[in-house]
Amino acid sequence: MKTGVYVHIPFCKSKCFYCDFVSFPQKNYDEYAKRLIHEMKLCQELKNSVVKTIFIGGGTPSLFSCDMIGKILSAINFKSDTEITIEANPESITKEKIAAYKSYGINRISIGLQAIQSNLLKTIGRIHTFEMFEKAYEIVTQKFDNINLDLMFGLPNQNLNDWEKTLTYIKKIAPSHVSLYSLIIEEGTKFYQMQNDLKLPDESIERKMYHMAKEILFDEYYQYEISNFARVGDGKKNFECQHNKIYWTLKNYLGFGLAAHSFFNGMRWNNTSNMQKYLASGGNIRENIIASTKKSLMEEFMFLGLRMTRGVNKNLFKEKFHFDIKDIYAKQISSLIKKKLLSENENFIYLTDLGMDLANTAMSEFILDMLS
Repeated sequence: MKTGVYVHIPFCKSKCFYCDFVSFPQKNYDEYAKRLIHEMKLCQELKNSVVKTIFIGGGTPSLFSCDMIGKILSAINFKSDTEITIEANPESITKEKIAAYKSYGINRISIGLQAIQSNLLKTIGRIHTFEMFEKAYEIVTQKFDNINLDLMFGLPNQNLNDWEKTLTYIKKIAPSHVSLYSLIIEEGTKFYQMQNDLKLPDESIERKMYHMAKEILFDEYYQYEISNFARVGDGKKNFECQHNKIYWTLKNYLGFGLAAHSFFNGMRWNNTSNMQKYLASGGNIRENIIASTKKSLMEEFMFLGLRMTRGVNKNLFKEKFHFDIKDIYAKQISSLIKKKLLSENENFIYLTDLGMDLANTAMSEFILDMLS
């Protein structure tokens, strides 16, 4: 059985003002790492799987010592061609860590840059400066050629000129992959408490920022998902994030660590988000174990598949569900094509440019109450 593996490291030096992930300021790293490794060694699904991708996320995984990261990876039986990503923030990157990551088999680094203006970084609660990023990026490029940079737009006090400068800089340094995220104010975050005082760009400016990114990155990158762009390779390299594509194509993945989610053989579950319970448990910490219905799987296949620019594969839909896609979704497909939100060719159904802008509206059409 092929699967992806997600490993959650829920620690940060400080919480960003927009972050609603399960993460905390520094705590008991050693105890957590031991519990995490114990969880993986007990996992029968992992023992019976061929691991295609590993993603160590957080939080800030690069806060862990090199030895801890090495021990975590040693608990996973992966192969030489497994895509292994670790997230890192600029302030925690060192030459020693990057060299160690390379020696452990990690082959992809994802760095949280967000913006190149240090004043904007401070506004959103990031603790690195642009100068820190430049030093960190130089260190990383000495060992890695597969590097993702996370960027955010629609930030407080951010204007189109700020965003254009960030994109132009990105194009200049040419990382292999870029992820672009529009700021969303989530309940429970510091920004949620501050929202009445935040000077956010209006919706029309936010949309201009998204279109600007597509235009500026166009000749060096191709967009393969709503928020993700891969650099055009030389024919030998594919810089798309293989781990995320597991999520978008509804394939198996196993999540380890606090609050991590899993989908395996049609079953979904999440780990407890209570740190005390997670650390104290010697056995099962899974919660909300649910068997997916055919209806829910079809909905997710459509909803997630439409995130990708190539769209939903009609033949794969029939192979997985034993229905022609239009036996189930003819009305929705026809309606969205008329609204110019959706298009199709012989093999795929996909969002148009307008559909990308109104993605949530288009995707919601595929949530039905017809099959159980």
